[in-house]
Amino acid sequence: MKKFRHLLAFLLTLCLCVTMTTTAFAAESQMATNDQPFNYLNYEFPEDAQILYQSEDAVIYTTNTDSQMTRAVEHNQVWVDAGRVKTGSFTVTNPHPLGGTGECRLRLESNASNVSMNVSVYAGLTIFLASQHIDTSKDIVFAYNVWASDLVIDYATDDISSQHGMRLNCWLS
Repeated sequence: MKKFRHLLAFLLTLCLCVTMTTTAFAAESQMATNDQPFNYLNYEFPEDAQILYQSEDAVIYTTNTDSQMTRAVEHNQVWVDAGRVKTGSFTVTNPHPLGGTGECRLRLESNASNVSMNVSVYAGLTIFLASQHIDTSKDIVFAYNVWASDLVIDYATDDISSQHGMRLNCWLS
């Protein structure tokens, strides 16, 4: 019985040491992010960007669909069949839940060039995009600093094709 207590005490001490190290590492990373907030007023836009919104906290702009995309960490999408009207929402996990800068790219893809949707993007109580029109010619990109664990994308079809479906993609990096 005495050996069992010593073994149990040793295992609990080991677990405590491991968790304290992990917690200290996560806290250090979080503090480094808070000490150097990103200034979105000095954001470097692509040449073809059309700025929709810019503040100290975030930027939102449209850009050509063939422009360079940063490496995506998280992705989710929704498919709408040809000739169907559809509304709904989906979530994408925020790769920076402890804060830090990130980028979200929304792209509508279809073999029909005349399709479009209205999209809204939320992170907790923060509204990034409220009922923004998106078609296949431009991507909507926004850079953000948010602490929410998920981003929610609400969508509603606007113009549909009777012959071709469409896919709304969301990439987070």
